[in-house]
Amino acid sequence: MAPPTQPGKILTADEQKEAQLVGMLERLDSLHIGIKDLRTLIPRMTQPLTTAGTPPETYAALIKSVAEAKAEIQLFEDFMEKGGFAKLFDFATKRRREDPSGITPWDPTEHPDWYEHGRALQATYKEAFALANGRKGKPRQG
Repeated sequence: MAPPTQPGKILTADEQKEAQLVGMLERLDSLHIGIKDLRTLIPRMTQPLTTAGTPPETYAALIKSVAEAKAEIQLFEDFMEKGGFAKLFDFATKRRREDPSGITPWDPTEHPDWYEHGRALQATYKEAFALANGRKGKPRQG
């Protein structure tokens, strides 16, 4: 979470930079959670094919799950476009070039609870995107 600030308090340059970096980390955390959610999309989408039912019922359930999957993908694409990730990745690339020492790849096995921890600290990327864009989780149509 971003460092708390008091209304009207003027932040030092270091405090502003820290707040900016914390905000970037929160957005990256949301992105990572969104990507992890998308990894289960195909199994969730094809789940209706594994249930017993009449062919018309199975087809209707499959069409519904495909539409839900499409909406989830669209929501993620919107989040990527409007989340400022291109600027964030450019910033990270620039910083790595300027000062490569001390930067090590993140190993998720060292933090097995990262996924649950991230969900506990902040809204999912869907909720964050909806809040940031004044919507209630509905992806754009099209």
